[in-house]
Amino acid sequence: MKITDETIETLQQQLAELEPGRQHGRKGIVLADSEAEKRRLYNNLASRLYRAKKRAMMKENSIRVSIAPINMDNYGITDRDERRYRNCFVYINIQPTMEYVKLMTGLEDYQIDELAKRTGLYPDKTSIIY
Repeated sequence: MKITDETIETLQQQLAELEPGRQHGRKGIVLADSEAEKRRLYNNLASRLYRAKKRAMMKENSIRVSIAPINMDNYGITDRDERRYRNCFVYINIQPTMEYVKLMTGLEDYQIDELAKRTGLYPDKTSIIY
């Protein structure tokens, strides 16, 4: 729909058919078929149509949402946990402390020990904080 093809009356009629919504621009004195008023009404119409379409899509998507299964091993470690653990060892010169690894991954001591065996990346357990 092009703005120039529409008249102010048709735009107002289309807006009246929709539910009330936000208004674009300042409602002022309307000059006969002014381009600014057409632009304002067109923006109102486009915005309301877009929001209605978005609400319908959100409703449809909320019905179809399914939770992906989480793959845990016997220790309760997921792929995401392992990825977070590896990210603690980004700096080559610095060995992270056990406290830091716990903070960044949210894992327990036995899970961290298991990941250390799997990956070969060992946190510093001699830290004063630990």
